[in-house]
Amino acid sequence: MPHKKMDEDSELYYILSFESGKWDDKPGGSDALKKKITINPNLIPNYSFEKVVKTVDRFLTWNGRTSVINWRLQDFSHKFISLDKLKSTCRVSTKEAFHGTRSICFLSGKPRLIERNGQERNTLISGSARLSGNIVLKPNTAYKLSFFVKITKQIDNGMNFQGVGVTLSFLDYNKKAVSGGVFSALYSINSIMQEEYLNRWVYVQACGITDQDTNFGSINIGEKISGITYVDMLELREVKNCDFPEIIVEKIIDITPQKPKPILRRADGSPVK
Repeated sequence: MPHKKMDEDSELYYILSFESGKWDDKPGGSDALKKKITINPNLIPNYSFEKVVKTVDRFLTWNGRTSVINWRLQDFSHKFISLDKLKSTCRVSTKEAFHGTRSICFLSGKPRLIERNGQERNTLISGSARLSGNIVLKPNTAYKLSFFVKITKQIDNGMNFQGVGVTLSFLDYNKKAVSGGVFSALYSINSIMQEEYLNRWVYVQACGITDQDTNFGSINIGEKISGITYVDMLELREVKNCDFPEIIVEKIIDITPQKPKPILRRADGSPVK
């Protein structure tokens, strides 16, 4: 409820926050009020990695036993397939979860000297996860991309960038990449003290507007952290614009039940007007 009289319903911004508590997935409150509140759907299927299937399939760069439905996991990039002792994996995990019981876990070792084009460079070999199918998008439309990340182990590796990100790439009608069509929700730990992120779920979000040629989108999760990183609860929602939340509240009228006013009567029983 507003804490002062407002000339317009857009005069003040309010942020709802909480540190802990038990929350129910089922709707609650007044049915009349719930009808006034809408939220654009999350466009990412299996966004919390809860739907899995046992598999014996082995891909070129993945050797797990439990596959995530709608997702393609990769322990490391194909260009490193000829190297030995690659300490990098991408797995579905039940050790940590922000929502439900599962998340995606990335485990990476320290950087290695890799020779490419006649030069040796320190290269961090790490995993990734890619949405198997494409998402239907609208052209010239604002979208909010977000996820939760938790780092439980981090090794200082001297890299200029250490972080994790989710990228949305724009595709045209033929599902070909739109030139320059991409935006990412990124979280970097290079300039952050460990106590600010270690063993804590951190919320990451970004907003972008699709190109006029955009009809589809692809989602990819990548990380560059020496240690253990968990990612959960991906969301991609259409928003009115990048300054507004994804929850839309229509005009609300007072639905508080009104008590009937008492009727004063005279001694003969007639009402007093």
